[in-house]
Amino acid sequence: MREKIENILFTHLKTSLPANLRSILVHGHSTEDRHIPYISLDVGEIKPFGDFQADDGIFEAQVSIAIADSAHDINYRELFKRIRTVMGAFTNFAYTQDGVEIDALLYEDETDARDDNNMGVVLTYKAIVQFL
Repeated sequence: MREKIENILFTHLKTSLPANLRSILVHGHSTEDRHIPYISLDVGEIKPFGDFQADDGIFEAQVSIAIADSAHDINYRELFKRIRTVMGAFTNFAYTQDGVEIDALLYEDETDARDDNNMGVVLTYKAIVQFL
């Protein structure tokens, strides 16, 4: 289930981004090389939504999108443009196909993701999903 959701969101992002950003998009759960800069999409654990039970058929999953660049050679204007573009790609997102319905993709948080070599952010969303 998790991989299916990640593939749906990844495909949407891949088709929504301009060519220069599509080339730096990588799956979060992969062994693909992450050349800097990169955009990485990762879907976390799937659990029943709110107080519902798994039998109710509605689930939630945390979606993390890391947008990173080199701390040693960064263009902040480009970094923030990437962030806005990714966020815009998921504005009003909905999906119903192949037995999966993503009812909502809700923006939750943005955290600083810098270390000695990278600058960037992790955007956190919550996906509300039903498997039909």
